[in-house]
Amino acid sequence: MSIKKQNKKAVSEMISYVLLIVIALALAAGVYGWLKYYVPAQSEEKCSEEIALSINDYQCGNDPVHGKIINFTIQNKGLFNVRGFFIRASNNYSTLPVVMLNCTTNDPACPGTQSGLYRFDSLLEENGVLKPQQTVTPKFSYTGLDKIERIQIQPFIESSKTNTIILCDIISDIRIDGC
Repeated sequence: MSIKKQNKKAVSEMISYVLLIVIALALAAGVYGWLKYYVPAQSEEKCSEEIALSINDYQCGNDPVHGKIINFTIQNKGLFNVRGFFIRASNNYSTLPVVMLNCTTNDPACPGTQSGLYRFDSLLEENGVLKPQQTVTPKFSYTGLDKIERIQIQPFIESSKTNTIILCDIISDIRIDGC
């Protein structure tokens, strides 16, 4: 009789292990199903490594309406079209630029109040992009800084499927003298 009891005990332990594994897998599937709606999916589209914007020239000055301003000559030196860029500045070259510059209000490429955003939509006629080797000369104001020593521009493209901005990893970092 003791042999039959031992076999039943071994079977019940196996059933309990199987039930624990099934419960754990069911919980994991439930958590995954719940989280996939809260965590954004990775975009299939990516910004190419051959996208590059450069600042060829800049001029600093004062404007009676906007205060301190800086004009840039920006060129697409990459191989692909660019939809726009974000621009950040710093008053010290050794610190990371975090102050977003504002477009001047008379610039049609400025989409309202979003600081640091510059879109090529209304500047260029063909599809609102900056093509390779093409240049633009935007104007920005910098009232929050006493001077500018460092500028970063980060280009972006727009997803053709979702119309969302995809930031490029290539960031141009420029030292500014005399502003």
